[in-house]
Amino acid sequence: MSGIGAQAIDYINKLQSHYYSTDYEKLVELGFLGRVKLYDWHLEFAALGIIAVLVLFYQLGSFQNKSIVDTWIKGVRPVLDENFYQVGVKEDQLLIKDGAQLYTTYASGRINISGLLINFGLISRQNYFVYVFESLLSNFFESVKPQQDIVEIKIKPFPNERINNFIFAVVNKDGMNETRNDNYYLSLTKTSESTSLPREFVFMSESNELNESLLTEEFKTVLSKAGKVLKYFAITDLPQTKPVSESEYKSAPHLVLKLSLKTDRQSVETSKALIEQLIKFSDLITKLQLKHDSAKKINGVRNTELAKIKKAIEEQKLEELKEQKLEQERNARRDLAKLSPEEQAKFDKKQREKRERRQRNRQKQRM
Repeated sequence: MSGIGAQAIDYINKLQSHYYSTDYEKLVELGFLGRVKLYDWHLEFAALGIIAVLVLFYQLGSFQNKSIVDTWIKGVRPVLDENFYQVGVKEDQLLIKDGAQLYTTYASGRINISGLLINFGLISRQNYFVYVFESLLSNFFESVKPQQDIVEIKIKPFPNERINNFIFAVVNKDGMNETRNDNYYLSLTKTSESTSLPREFVFMSESNELNESLLTEEFKTVLSKAGKVLKYFAITDLPQTKPVSESEYKSAPHLVLKLSLKTDRQSVETSKALIEQLIKFSDLITKLQLKHDSAKKINGVRNTELAKIKKAIEEQKLEELKEQKLEQERNARRDLAKLSPEEQAKFDKKQREKRERRQRNRQKQRM
């Protein structure tokens, strides 16, 4: 490697050897234009060419990502316009660009729904070399995930006491372990296959009653065409990330739909149908009544999880107190080492008297 570097440096030096070997007086006589003509600009032009190529790749990748988002949102917009008063972050702005790979849009103005949020996450086409490098690494390391074009739709219902707390999901078997690991609430569910579902999917829910009540015929028809598009369809009252405090644990019911972002006609139609189902489910859950046993079991899971969080917080506090005590003891030992022999003797005497007083107090309590 060092040999190649040395050869490159020698080559660069040779490019400018004629210029730098020219006498200073001669360079002055040539004037500005003369020096410009004499200087070999190959290296600078090569650098500019590389920069131009990188900028071109960036612009083309960004344009392609924007085109994918525009095509998809144009295809599914009819179902959004049909159900919501306003589609877009503003009346005159449909999308927010959060980055070359990230876009967001929003819809509001419908009964039972506080808001619908759509987040797009795309492949880093604007940084093609990083994308290729990560794609290669993903073949050798499980921790490096291959990039994908993804769209996530979230619906937040209005607060409603009639909506039960529960977790229900239909998850694609392809990547279901990753889906379960990425979503805390799914880790609390039971995975089950069913002949009622297309073979590409499984249930992840807290109760078989939910599977039977929420798998409508219309939903089954849509799922039969969604194998290549649907990652998961979920209803939950708990957060995606594992909570570490009581405030984080409290989460309102919401509906989540995660899809592969594909722009062919069939995939867009399937995405539109799935979004329509998500909207209809926001109405369905207001009417769902769970049996007493199912509701009791579901509430029991939440109480258990909350108890775990409280216990973890208490253990953390005890650990911090223990660490503080150890630090105080270390400081005391350092201070003791600085005392003179007479001061150390006085300190030892006081400590001995304290121990004796404690011993006498214990004996009195036993009596």
